[in-house]
Amino acid sequence: MDDLQLYEEITALEKLSAEYERQLKMCGIDLSDLPNDTLRLLDEMAEIKCETKLHSLDMSFIDEFYFTKKKEEIENSLTLSKMKREIESLKKQIKKEKDEIKILQDFANSVSREVVANEELTTMQAIIETKIEGLQNRPQSFQIPEDINLDELLMKLEALEKSKKK
Repeated sequence: MDDLQLYEEITALEKLSAEYERQLKMCGIDLSDLPNDTLRLLDEMAEIKCETKLHSLDMSFIDEFYFTKKKEEIENSLTLSKMKREIESLKKQIKKEKDEIKILQDFANSVSREVVANEELTTMQAIIETKIEGLQNRPQSFQIPEDINLDELLMKLEALEKSKKK
């Protein structure tokens, strides 16, 4: 805008202001007689009109502005509730994963305790193989009665060997 247009707009606003003050005086209202609270509210209304670009108090503009703001508020609350639900879902998933990790760690610990060392396994295998060879080299004339439980007998022999080692 050039200076002439600005000057014309200022003079038009001054004329409009003078006309409004004349109409207020006709009704018996003087702006200087208004309480401070009312003047403060008028100032706030002027600021709001400036910020919102609503220069006319036409109800359709005010309604449109209100509905736009209400729509934004509803959209924001929907977005917020979706994010809260997603956060709760993620928290539940994290807790579930932590529980699963704990179970797997407990399992790994129990397995590592039960695993026999490779050297122990080799030693046990050699002992069993010597026992098998010794049993196979025995004379075949020895007859084993059928009512003897060989598994029980082997367990007793192993127990006896363990007690001798102690």
